Amino acid sequence: MKHYFQKLLTLSFIFFLLTFLSSCRSSPTPVISKADYQRAESFLARNLRTKVYGEGVVPRWIKKSSRFWYLVNTRQGKTFYLVDSEKREKKEAFDHERVAELLSLKTKKKFTRQELPFDSIKFIDDNKIEFEAEKKIWTLDLRDYALTSREKEEKKEEKLEEKSPDGQWIAFTRDYNLFVRSTKTGQEIRLSRQGRKFYEYATYLGWDDLIEGENGEKAPHFFVRWSPDSKKIFTQIVDFRQARKMYLLQSVNKDYRAKLYSYYRASPGDEDVVRLIPVIFDVEKRKEIKIDFPPVPHFIGVRAIWFDDSQRLHAQVFERGYKAVNIYEIKATTGKARLVAQDKNETMVETALSRYRVLSQQG
Repeated sequence: MKHYFQKLLTLSFIFFLLTFLSSCRSSPTPVISKADYQRAESFLARNLRTKVYGEGVVPRWIKKSSRFWYLVNTRQGKTFYLVDSEKREKKEAFDHERVAELLSLKTKKKFTRQELPFDSIKFIDDNKIEFEAEKKIWTLDLRDYALTSREKEEKKEEKLEEKSPDGQWIAFTRDYNLFVRSTKTGQEIRLSRQGRKFYEYATYLGWDDLIEGENGEKAPHFFVRWSPDSKKIFTQIVDFRQARKMYLLQSVNKDYRAKLYSYYRASPGDEDVVRLIPVIFDVEKRKEIKIDFPPVPHFIGVRAIWFDDSQRLHAQVFERGYKAVNIYEIKATTGKARLVAQDKNETMVETALSRYRVLSQQG
């Protein structure tokens, strides 16, 4: 009887396996047609422009004014609007039809009001704007619609030094420390003393920075923000000491040997990440001033801007997890940080549009 049941189970398993394999053969592999690809392509951002209108406003404030411009998709095509927030007035930033005609004439290419070849403008003054199109920089006089162009400058290599607003000093780094050099005498002054490899002053970590192999050199970067009176510098220390890396293998080359690349990147919840330590330097007193909030993960960063009085900065810092964003006022002489505003949410706060304006330089 025992052998009978074993034989029955074996036959049942074989029957099940044959049935399964037969069903696999009888189910044809789905074929993705050209129409399927075309339908998927119709959902790309550039193709949705003709299906969704007025989807949002991203204000681009014009310096030292209460006005801003924004770009929005309308039934007429891409439209630039100019808004005066004090007067509560909105109008098209320029005559789109006329600009399309002028560009067509100047470039010998056909442009329409519906699809102008640029997505950004810059107000030079109340009556002039600039935009980039066809590898040139164009200047439009809004009074008489005179349109002129100049060649676009080639992208310059990243600067590894920064001149002070008054032109008296040049900030730079050497051996992972911050220095300033007099433009008059050439005298060099060392501002930081603790810099060393993996604990580096006045730099930053680029999001897509790749390192050849495990111990190759990182891409050189430089970051300082001079105060308006040229007496202080805001910058940061980048602390790599506890950070872990991720790795890539480039497997296709002429030698058929994989090439190793490494890069600093954190996984969710990691504590051993690259951290930024914001600092201020008093150039006159040769003094380093630490700011009194904890190191910030490099993928969050600190967005700090000087007040006009050069005595304070305002800074935006997200909390990890992006459930809160904090706005601080920082006293430049002490590094004391005062929380002045916070936005919190149980799920997340908006990061893409997280901009604010200082309405008063006082208090």
